[in-house]
Amino acid sequence: MDRLELFEAVQAMCHRNDLRDFFDTALKMGESIINQRVRATEMVVFGSIDTSVPETYPGAWLLPADFLEMRDVVIPFNGGRQRLRSAGRDEISDWSYSTGRPQIYSIYDGVIEFRPVPSAVIDVIYFGRLPALVEDDDTNLVLTSFPELYIWAVLVGVYAWTQNDQQHAAAMAKFNEATASVNDFAENARFGAGMQTYTGRRFGTRGQVRWA
Repeated sequence: MDRLELFEAVQAMCHRNDLRDFFDTALKMGESIINQRVRATEMVVFGSIDTSVPETYPGAWLLPADFLEMRDVVIPFNGGRQRLRSAGRDEISDWSYSTGRPQIYSIYDGVIEFRPVPSAVIDVIYFGRLPALVEDDDTNLVLTSFPELYIWAVLVGVYAWTQNDQQHAAAMAKFNEATASVNDFAENARFGAGMQTYTGRRFGTRGQVRWA
């Protein structure tokens, strides 16, 4: 499904002939609640933080612009991979600013901070904000895999815009059901007995963040 097909599906569901007048707004509202509540494997992004660039704060670098929620922070170690532990602000503040192989990280104010302070690239795996649908043929992995999720999310936006409380509540209930199903599927894929697979994205260099 692409943006145009999404428009046609939503229009058929809400039986409105004026949807084009406010579809952009309803779509942005739908995209917003998807980014807030959905954590699908299709939203996983593989990237890296280049700690050779200037720090934003001591020991801290900018997070990717599309960052929503961290999944894993890892570094090479002894021929394998070591996962860093997430720490609160109080704990990380107790560490010195000495350099070395990092053990912990903390996320706040759009940055990620490490202790000890690293001098190498740090790999990150995170949930990223979905690319906005702008052109008629635009699509993304979540829309392709779970079109019903997008349809209900946009309908939530439609009925919020038209101030139809009853329809808005019904659409929100359907969206919540679809969200629970998608999130459960992603959680089972992550922690289930089978091998986990990722369908996430990779990006090139942007500002202070070097993407894998």
